[in-house]
Amino acid sequence: MLKLLKNLKKTWISVVFIVILLCVQAWADLTLPDYTSKIVNTGIQSGGIEQVSPKVIRASTMENLLTFTTNQDEILNHYTKIEKQGLETNKENKYPILKTEDIYELKDITKKERDELNEKIAKPLMIANMLTQEEAQARIKAQMLENVPEEQRAMLDTMSVIQILQNMPKEELAHFVNTMNQTIEENLGTMVDQAAISVVKEEYQAIGLNTDAIQNRYIIKIGLQMLGIALISMVSAISIMFLSSKVAARLRKNVTR
Repeated sequence: MLKLLKNLKKTWISVVFIVILLCVQAWADLTLPDYTSKIVNTGIQSGGIEQVSPKVIRASTMENLLTFTTNQDEILNHYTKIEKQGLETNKENKYPILKTEDIYELKDITKKERDELNEKIAKPLMIANMLTQEEAQARIKAQMLENVPEEQRAMLDTMSVIQILQNMPKEELAHFVNTMNQTIEENLGTMVDQAAISVVKEEYQAIGLNTDAIQNRYIIKIGLQMLGIALISMVSAISIMFLSSKVAARLRKNVTR
């Protein structure tokens, strides 16, 4: 064995490259399944939307979700408000909702800031979305007005659930938000982000974005990355075979001398 290793001295550079290429090939082979998972989970199930925090959101939706969080300033600091415009502009072409409503556009932020924003915005966004659904709104309003005097009920009945909550004392609103957050955690567990992303998709559709194009772009991007990794794996395998044959030939020559 030691004699064989001594004969490898003249080809040690090739041996080092072979070891490195084997590591590269192993990395590529182990990485490909992860990209397949991304295509299924994010590309197909989530419509190509990777982040919980929307890149763009209607002003009305932003106002609603800020009702259900204590991180209003932290969330707003990451967005730029764009006011609705009467004339056709590039922004209106990109965001058709600007013809009738103001929007907030996400600023250029770091990955760490985006991750923190995702955590802060997920549950408030889901609560706000749920309370705009007619069935949920009617059920919750009925519970809220159950023990309210008739005089107040007539006035409150004309308001939406979110408007009623916005006029609640802070302590009662905080209790409501805590209850809703616990319900979300109990029902969804680790699926909170995926559920929130479905709300983001609805928001994009309401703004007028082409969600099919978003999905297609994501799948194409991940598909191209997979092809690149597969190419790296293939080149590594060919290079390993080439270098191994050279090392073997040199070793055979040295041994038979």
